[in-house]
Amino acid sequence: MKRVGYWISEKKSKKLNFEEHRPIFRNAGIELVKLDLTQPLDNQGPFDAIVHKVTDILAKADNGNATSQQYIRNIQGYADSHPECMLLDPLDSTRRLLDRYKQYQQVCTCDLVCTDPRVIIPTFVELTTTDVEQNKMKLAEAGVTFPIVVKPILSHGSRLAHEVIRSLSHEMAIIFSKDHLQDVEVPCVAQSFLNHNAILYKVFVVGSRQFVVQRPSLKNLYPGNHATIFFDTQEVSKPGSAHPLNEIDAASIQEPLVKPDWQLLEQLGASISRAMDMCLIGIDVIIDCQTQQYAIIDINSFPGFEGVDDFFVHLRDHILQQMRTKDNCDTTSPAPQPAPTFNTNTTTVTKTAAAKTAATNAANLKVSQKFILEQSRLIDCSTDNTAGSVSLKSGKRSGSKNSCGSKEEEAAAKEPILAQLRSNNNLSPDLHPH
Repeated sequence: MKRVGYWISEKKSKKLNFEEHRPIFRNAGIELVKLDLTQPLDNQGPFDAIVHKVTDILAKADNGNATSQQYIRNIQGYADSHPECMLLDPLDSTRRLLDRYKQYQQVCTCDLVCTDPRVIIPTFVELTTTDVEQNKMKLAEAGVTFPIVVKPILSHGSRLAHEVIRSLSHEMAIIFSKDHLQDVEVPCVAQSFLNHNAILYKVFVVGSRQFVVQRPSLKNLYPGNHATIFFDTQEVSKPGSAHPLNEIDAASIQEPLVKPDWQLLEQLGASISRAMDMCLIGIDVIIDCQTQQYAIIDINSFPGFEGVDDFFVHLRDHILQQMRTKDNCDTTSPAPQPAPTFNTNTTTVTKTAAAKTAATNAANLKVSQKFILEQSRLIDCSTDNTAGSVSLKSGKRSGSKNSCGSKEEEAAAKEPILAQLRSNNNLSPDLHPH
């Protein structure tokens, strides 16, 4: 019986129903052991592998928290003294994701980003001062264009400020012009905002397999003298989100709709996994309305994997595959034992998972298209775009002025838009897990 230690927070464990999936591992010859990070792992082992989600602990440890530092030493110390134990994922690789600026720099070395012009990372720059003039210069030198997304430098966990733990990694802002750069909170990464028709693609990676799930996202936005918008990404991009920033308006309808290349999204997931040396990650991707390029905007370690059916089956299979590979490569170890017999037919599970996720994506896309159609019917035939703004704190829209002609003129103005949307109704997302 192989032994796999794991540590994730209680909140995440309950969300994933981790304990309820123990039989999936036990039937494959794996004993799951929940780690106690307050104690040395040598007293709890031996372990053939350790699976973890310790981004919050890493963030606190790097910020000087003594307890968190001891937890990390317990994990890394065991891995260093037991090279036969696989650590999924390496702590050094996980740590690189904590700093968004370093994360983006690493993405720039990804083979697909370097060789395929269809895949990009939006221009970005690190801002460390509140000096407006200096920030204007840095943005210009980096080629970052307005509107910009201002993201905390810390991409995971919490930050200690004045003895109060504040969760900041998901709190972001949209700044529309140089006149509002005083709203920048540092340290941060400023990144060009790309219009993407309020659709985000989550590329989940489990070992050598990729799964693409569609999510809501920010509506199309344009530069101008607008007030800064502050928002929480967990509210805007969660499944089934109905946030004001998800709403499609007249300007958004005019942008061309893009049918995603699901195979390219999967290739992107595999490429990022190699570049980051990580096997359990989630990648946020948007498709630029104008250039139709695939833009990588964020990477998360051990995400929630919402929308990935049979996640624990895929995790189990990956762990077993890694163990077999390690056994075959280790010439000093005994001959590999026969693979354990699975109670579940893997091929059937794979096809079932693919069909379920494809159906989910298809339903999500139909909902998005239906929502766009409904929004288009509500759009006035002309809109004063210089007035009005959305406050993410209040979730209200204000200051908008509209004028309309006859119903016939309104219908005529909308017809090209509706025709384009109707022509896209046959888009059916497909899933091609590898």
